[in-house]
Amino acid sequence: MICKNCGALIEDEITVCPECGTAVEENEGGEIVAAKDPGKALGIISLILGIVGVVASPCTCTCFGGFLPFVASIVGIILGVIGGKKSTAAGFSNKLAKIGMILSIVGVVLFVALLIVIIIFNGASFLTGFAMPSN
Repeated sequence: MICKNCGALIEDEITVCPECGTAVEENEGGEIVAAKDPGKALGIISLILGIVGVVASPCTCTCFGGFLPFVASIVGIILGVIGGKKSTAAGFSNKLAKIGMILSIVGVVLFVALLIVIIIFNGASFLTGFAMPSN
C-alpha cells in the first residue's frame, strides 16, 4: 500500500507509516487513507482557551468578566488532558493539546499571581465589588 500523506510504500499489516508517522487505515472501498486524530479538535480548543487565559489574565480587574480568564484556563487544561488521552489511545501525538495545557497552566498561574497583587494593593474590595469603608 501507499501512504496518502507522504507517498511511501507501506506493508499491508502496518498501521502507521514508517516514514511520516501517520496512522493509516483502509476505507470500505479498500483505499488507504490517513486515519483521523480523535483528540485534535479538543487540542485546538485547549490551545485557544490557553491563549485566552494568558492574554486576558492581565485584564482581570477591568474586562473579560473578571474570572473568565481563570475559567477559560481551567477548561483548557481539562480539554487538553482529554484530547491528549484520546490522541494517544489512537496512536497520535497531539502537540496542540500539550501546548494548550501548558498555556492554560501559565494562564492560571498568571491569573492567581495578578489577583494576589491586586488584593494586596487594593484590599478585598476587588472581590466584593464594593469599596472598603475608611475610618
